[in-house]
Amino acid sequence: INSGRRSLVDGDMTEAGRIAGTALTLVLINCGLLACIAIGFGDRFISTLGFGEEVHGLLLPLGIAIVFGAVSGAFWEGLSFLCDRFDAYVRVCMAAAVPDMLFIAAGAWMFGLRGAIFALPLGPLTMFLAYAIWLGRDSRVKAVIANLSIGLAKVPRLLSFSVTVLTAV
Repeated sequence: INSGRRSLVDGDMTEAGRIAGTALTLVLINCGLLACIAIGFGDRFISTLGFGEEVHGLLLPLGIAIVFGAVSGAFWEGLSFLCDRFDAYVRVCMAAAVPDMLFIAAGAWMFGLRGAIFALPLGPLTMFLAYAIWLGRDSRVKAVIANLSIGLAKVPRLLSFSVTVLTAV
């Protein structure tokens, strides 16, 4: 999404929205692929790791947590950087960290490992909602979101940017 910065600065919200929309689409496709793999091979894969019935049914909350975390981290966080809303990024991270810890701790305290894992989606959901609240009021963010679209020509550039960021970590 940050690769759309030049378009945003130039006032080309259509192009900035196309880059953001394409990035969001790639994230959602990855989430869909992960869901298909989990549905098709999840229980079998977990059983090969030596876990048995104690982890049955725990893939769903993990998957939900991953989807909310991926959309929050890749889309909303990208929009905060794209639109110079570093303040929103910091506020959201602070606002989401404490509830995330409390949800997981409460789940673990009341129900053990299963409770902690079932509580996992609540933290990323909190982050998603906090981003929507803080960034949803920004006029530039609204303009980018209003222009979300998919540009297949943007996919190679976005993938190369993603690989660059991934290898830098």
